[in-house]
Amino acid sequence: MPLAQIAVHISLSRELAKDSRLQQDSLRAALLSACSDTAIVAQCVGADSAPEAVAVALVTFRDDGEVRIEIGAKDAQGDQWTARNLHFAPKDALVEQWRAVGYAVGSLASALVDSDQRNEVQQRGSVDPTHADGASESSPSTEPPSGSAGAATQPSPAQPSGTPPAPSSGAPALANVAGDAEQTNAVAESRERPEPPRMWAEAALVGGPGLHAGEPRLGGFLRFSRSFGHPFATVSGSYSVEARDSRGVLAEWFSATAGAGYVASPARSVVLEARAEVAFEHLAVSVDQPATDGVDHAAHWVAGLRAGADAALTVADPISLFLGAETTVRLATTDVVVGNTVVGTAPAVDYAGFAGLRCSWR
Repeated sequence: MPLAQIAVHISLSRELAKDSRLQQDSLRAALLSACSDTAIVAQCVGADSAPEAVAVALVTFRDDGEVRIEIGAKDAQGDQWTARNLHFAPKDALVEQWRAVGYAVGSLASALVDSDQRNEVQQRGSVDPTHADGASESSPSTEPPSGSAGAATQPSPAQPSGTPPAPSSGAPALANVAGDAEQTNAVAESRERPEPPRMWAEAALVGGPGLHAGEPRLGGFLRFSRSFGHPFATVSGSYSVEARDSRGVLAEWFSATAGAGYVASPARSVVLEARAEVAFEHLAVSVDQPATDGVDHAAHWVAGLRAGADAALTVADPISLFLGAETTVRLATTDVVVGNTVVGTAPAVDYAGFAGLRCSWR
């Protein structure tokens, strides 16, 4: 009886994709051989040459040295896949990394095939309780039972073993993967969903309205974020200034924020995020006094809430360009008064835009 086949679909990292075709083929062969040796009850083959595959294994090599393995039966629902992540150090020999991945795939495949075979045996061994003589129509055997004279059972109406079952209405496209190598590859690609980065640090230029209508404030900020799947936590610090105007008024903003958000990566090179933060802002104003040849100072803290959204595009991994916008809602409006004249106002609600560089770690 031929061994069951496991279709192994391999996705290469950018670094591995630079290797020669001969090197890639050698590594694939090492992985498949280690997988088959470990599985024993199944043969691991490439996804493009697996017409009789009973299961699919998706192997994704990432740029940070991590390897993700996902394996499921041909008719498995989306939540019935088994996954495992492997991590390798840069000093580990490349061929040994691929063999280790093969061993892991083979171990998972062996458990999967063993489970399927046990279930099949149990189904074939079941007896219809309405048949008292033991000759059950559910039995796959077509020969008479021992000791019976001519009492033959009927062949089982069950599907032939080589034909995959029809998919249920809610089953994913993997239900027909066994006989179609091209479909196997398409399904594998559809399951490869880029994960957002684990950590990222940003430096950006920021601009927004100042104390005076039509006068901008310009500055920069630093931000650090850490994701936990798609949710993430973030902290930042920023500084911006509105240049001294004709009345001698100079305004400076220092702010610190902490908050949380949600990040998604619709493509490997694209990251989108939205966040909400608590902001603490220090506004300092100085005014030249020509009469006394001095400078008056005043400052205060104000708290508020800040919401923003960013989009980042990788230009050279791990560096990305990003753009964003944010709105700040403060607890109060601040008026700057010189003498009895209001010379500027920091509104309760304002906005800012920014652009900069991001370094990400996946």
